[in-house]
Amino acid sequence: MRDYIDGVERWKGQVAENLFIWLEQGAGDRVQVLRFLGAAASRVQTLWVRDHLSIADLASLCIPSLPGNIEWIVPGETRTAIGRQLLWVPGLSLPAHFSQHWSAPYLRTTAPPEIGTIGLCCFGNRENKLDPVRSLTTEAAGRLNALLTFIGYKVVSLHGSDNADRWFAASGQTTPTGRRHNWRQLVDEISRCEMIVTVDTVISHIAGAMGKPTHLLTYDPSDWRWMTGVVSGWYPTVRIHRKPLNGDWSMAVASLISSLDKSDQRCGAPGSKGLIS
Repeated sequence: MRDYIDGVERWKGQVAENLFIWLEQGAGDRVQVLRFLGAAASRVQTLWVRDHLSIADLASLCIPSLPGNIEWIVPGETRTAIGRQLLWVPGLSLPAHFSQHWSAPYLRTTAPPEIGTIGLCCFGNRENKLDPVRSLTTEAAGRLNALLTFIGYKVVSLHGSDNADRWFAASGQTTPTGRRHNWRQLVDEISRCEMIVTVDTVISHIAGAMGKPTHLLTYDPSDWRWMTGVVSGWYPTVRIHRKPLNGDWSMAVASLISSLDKSDQRCGAPGSKGLIS
């Protein structure tokens, strides 16, 4: 990154010729700031966006459509390709300049939902240092899958091939192979679900950006973007269910089932509470 920003002035929201945005951090952070790119592009002649996770694949789904003055920088491309009079800003600093653009949805769905289908993601990136508290245990994932199925939902795995082994250990079911950072395929899978239940992964961001009814299972205190309440300020259709940081998932799952129970009579099935603990 230093090759791009050494000696370059930081952008403060003004009209400019060339603006360079570095989409840093994880995939979820990149999806989170997609909503601001159109507004940023409206203030500059050319907006250059550096992203090594191919989030540009989602750009064609943005609502409203992104303008044509956005250029995506591929890995290995040098700063000389960008041009002169360059300013730069980190992607996660864009909300400070565009507070009026926080609304969601801002990604289009690509297929109608199948009624009664829940997309389930119990595991995140195992290389993340927070994975032990962010992902469900295989035992908790198996119980949650069994509970949702018992209630009457059709459960669809949203796990990529990198978590196929954990999902199989939890459910005895296989996961389609080959999807890792294939964002358009993931959008298609989420679109076909009536509802999403997920831990804190990029799936929670994409589903929220699409306006999909989503239940997030996370720990408390959680990542900064999930704040402290039940509703996300970033994604109005996301409901948040929390567990103690070093505790088990029973509290969060009980909160989830209670929330489902208020909107779906299938959750009143006898014996469902016994599957939570």
